[in-house]
Amino acid sequence: MTEPEKVWSDSDIQTAVRDAIAWTPEVDAAAIGVSVKGGIVTLSGEVADYKTKLAAREAVVGIHQVGAMVDDVVVHPAWSSIVTEPDIARVVRSALARTALVPDSVKAEISRHDVTLTGFVESYPERRAAEQAVQHLAGVNFVDNRIVLAPHASASETTRRIHEAFARSAKTDADGIIVAVSDDTVTLTGTVRTPAQRGEAERVARTSPHVGKVVVDLSVQADT
Repeated sequence: MTEPEKVWSDSDIQTAVRDAIAWTPEVDAAAIGVSVKGGIVTLSGEVADYKTKLAAREAVVGIHQVGAMVDDVVVHPAWSSIVTEPDIARVVRSALARTALVPDSVKAEISRHDVTLTGFVESYPERRAAEQAVQHLAGVNFVDNRIVLAPHASASETTRRIHEAFARSAKTDADGIIVAVSDDTVTLTGTVRTPAQRGEAERVARTSPHVGKVVVDLSVQADT
């Protein structure tokens, strides 16, 4: 006989969140306040940099009993009066230029210690790469990612591009792979000869323009 699943109270969730933050080495747990009401967690306090704020947030996101989160943690670095907007602009633009996935269409605007990313990209990985390139830089307190995806290609166009990418890949046997596209989701079905081919097919589909999600349902059938 199985025991009924525990019902978590706000107090239980608060304890779990505090434990998760205390377990996160990047965060000084004493600097983070935690309150819970109706399953909604609110974080408060001050931290020295944006990466610490992100680490505290990610610790909470990993707790499945948390219904929602309000992040009121303030970034207040001791050196905020020393690092100027031109300094931050230079390191942000350099970081974006060094990141291979980020196209030239992505621009950064600096206001005090906040960075706003704008422009157009063709895929979600490019959008995420731009944010990751700047969010841990010294002097950056907050990143507002306003980068948008270029208008989606048709399902038939996306399917064609993925098939062409499969054909270019020496590691992929495209003959047994069926590609279905719905909005920004690609589903791969059919067969491949090895697990490595399965992984390569997923990688190729995931890096295709306008693809946000890839569902892989490929069977491995080795040659006999």
